[in-house]
Amino acid sequence: MAIRKTLGCSDFGIISLLSTFFIRIIFIAIVVAFPLGYFIMGDWLQSFAYRISIEWWYFALAGVLSFTMAWIAIATQIFIATRINPVKYFKNKLLFRNSRKTAYFNQFVHKMVRITHRY
Repeated sequence: MAIRKTLGCSDFGIISLLSTFFIRIIFIAIVVAFPLGYFIMGDWLQSFAYRISIEWWYFALAGVLSFTMAWIAIATQIFIATRINPVKYFKNKLLFRNSRKTAYFNQFVHKMVRITHRY
């Protein structure tokens, strides 16, 4: 991420690049979970004496809320990571290799680099 920023990529470009991967995963999970949840809940609710019907908007609301919460969490973490000056990052990486804060940040950066290199 620091290399992309050094080469001139904007913060929004980095956020959009990294968040699209996670958004795809969330979208696939929602598409798979909706039909499964509908059929499983329908069978489960039919076993009760007082029956109710399942409306489609229950699932739509759950999907929109989960999508929004996940995007906010992902975007804020990526935005925090993109606000770091690349020069200070490389300098701190060389000077403070054993720092706990640097170790967590290095793990996050390495995960992001692996994700972006897949696609």
